[in-house]
Amino acid sequence: GAPIGVELVCAGHPPPYLLRAPGDLEELCRPGPLLGAFDDASWEPVRLELETGDGIVLYTDGVTDAAAPDIVREPRDVAQMAGAGADDSAEDIADRVLGAAMADSGVAEPRDDIAILVLRACPAARLHGVYGSRAAVPNR
Repeated sequence: GAPIGVELVCAGHPPPYLLRAPGDLEELCRPGPLLGAFDDASWEPVRLELETGDGIVLYTDGVTDAAAPDIVREPRDVAQMAGAGADDSAEDIADRVLGAAMADSGVAEPRDDIAILVLRACPAARLHGVYGSRAAVPNR
């Protein structure tokens, strides 16, 4: 199919990852100023094209801090947690990241909110499965 054009900015959360069909992950952009925190903030958009099978993995710092203070993960750790293969669904990738984030935390509930959004470009015939997301919110 035709490539899908995407434009995004990083406004405060950890950097998203570009997932290429063979399973390679690369950081898309450096975090910019927190959205809404500064009157004169500006962001440089990142423009890219997704081919069928490519995707984007976005997440909040609840993922990197799920096991803090004992373990504080780096954004590159999230790329390894995603560990996506070319045939993995967006839901599979989001589930894998959430499971890995909670595995070392030693608690049943996350210490902070966790949100994971995985977008995958798929053929038009599969548009119903274009995205997957997972969220875990502590009971407070």
